[in-house]
Amino acid sequence: MTTVSVVTTFYNASSTIRGTIESIIKSDFDDFEIILVDDGSTDTSTEIISEINDSRIKLYKPGRVGRSIALNIGIDKAVGKYIAILDADDLCLRSRLSIQVSMLDSHPEYSLVYSNAELIDFNGDLIGFTSFPECHDEIVKCLFDLNPFPHSSVMYRRECALKIGGYNTRCEKSIDYNFYLELLSEEVFFKGVNDPLIQLRNHENSWGKNDTKALQIRFGILGLINFYQKQHDLQGILELDDQNWKSTKLIFDFWFGKMRFQQQIQAKHLFAGAKNNLRHFDFIKATKKLFDLIGLDPWFWRYRGCNFIYLRDVKYFIDFLDNKLKNTEKL
Repeated sequence: MTTVSVVTTFYNASSTIRGTIESIIKSDFDDFEIILVDDGSTDTSTEIISEINDSRIKLYKPGRVGRSIALNIGIDKAVGKYIAILDADDLCLRSRLSIQVSMLDSHPEYSLVYSNAELIDFNGDLIGFTSFPECHDEIVKCLFDLNPFPHSSVMYRRECALKIGGYNTRCEKSIDYNFYLELLSEEVFFKGVNDPLIQLRNHENSWGKNDTKALQIRFGILGLINFYQKQHDLQGILELDDQNWKSTKLIFDFWFGKMRFQQQIQAKHLFAGAKNNLRHFDFIKATKKLFDLIGLDPWFWRYRGCNFIYLRDVKYFIDFLDNKLKNTEKL
């Protein structure tokens, strides 16, 4: 059996895919396969892949199916004992696979291991580091604060992913985050590596930053509601049948707007952008962003993230949903 299946899904990744694949090939651990799932690319990504001569590369082209289905195809096609994720614009550091394989081999109680990351810009220049904790309890707190570790840094047991049915195809974003929550529902343990084992590309067009509808936060909160409900022997919101999901999602979207989470996270993004502009002495753009964020939320500095608090707000939504459904029944 192959030890590790590295799964990379991609869409129009011609500018980065070669570097991503070559970073895996340069690993100090060689018992792996590379599962590449093309999510309907229209550029030269697949032609670039065909130029790399390595028998461990396996390319699948199911068409434009979406990221969660593409990830599930990768898991289904994999033969490795462990699944390692690496996004198509990130890089694997040389010792990443060997360190994580050793951890999973020597600690059967761990279902998933992750690591910190070096943050790089589009040109590959180092711009910072992540600082996620190593122990399970502390990372669970991070997850409840909507602060997940990088998906590109994870390696997990394939059997655990199959047990929960892989990635939730109902999630438009926060797909990896909801995958972690589903694993936690099975009372598994996570373990982190303090040192960076990947390089994570962080730029203005990154998927999480180019999120004008705040889908990342929306589906993150939906995942936490789903997790809470399952922990209390209720049907999870993400597990409703299609008809009930559509009606409940409308109520959730109304509540989400009422809570102003989108405005609050946009204000934080504007503040981060303004700081970046100031570092580059672009005072005009910085001033505009600061003016815009004051219009969105002048109190942005008083809270973390989007001002979501797990137990308080999940319980508030469940009560809000119950009241809406009761009023609907009366009508």
